[in-house]
Amino acid sequence: MNKLSDQVNDQDKTSNSKKSEVLKNALARLNDQASDQAAQIIESKLNDKTLAILNVLEEPKKRVEILEHIGLRKHSDNREKYLDPLVKLGWIEMTIPQKPTHRDQKYKRTIQGEILYKLVFGKK
Repeated sequence: MNKLSDQVNDQDKTSNSKKSEVLKNALARLNDQASDQAAQIIESKLNDKTLAILNVLEEPKKRVEILEHIGLRKHSDNREKYLDPLVKLGWIEMTIPQKPTHRDQKYKRTIQGEILYKLVFGKK
C-alpha cells in the first residue's frame, strides 16, 4: 500500500512540476507582451527630446552636452523646459543636487530612468 501511495505522490509532484513550468512559461510570455505594450504606450507619450536625453545619459553629462546633443542651445529656458521636468519626474538627477548651478554640475539617469530607458530602448 505504501508503494502505491508513494507512486501516486510522485506522480502528483511530477504533474505539479509540469503545471508549474507551463504556468511560468505562460506568465513569462504575458510579461513580455505586457512589457512590449507598456513600452509602446510610454514611447508614444514621450517626446523625441526626452528620449534623446535618456539615450545620451549613458554616463553623467553636463547640461551643455545634453542640450547640444538634442540640438538646443545652452539656455536656462531649455533647461527649464527639458531637464527640470525629468528631474521632477525622477528620471534624471543632478550629480551635485545641493548646488544646481555649480560649474561641474552633471545629470545622470536615476534607477527609474534606467528602467524606463531599458523598457523603451529594449536594452538589457
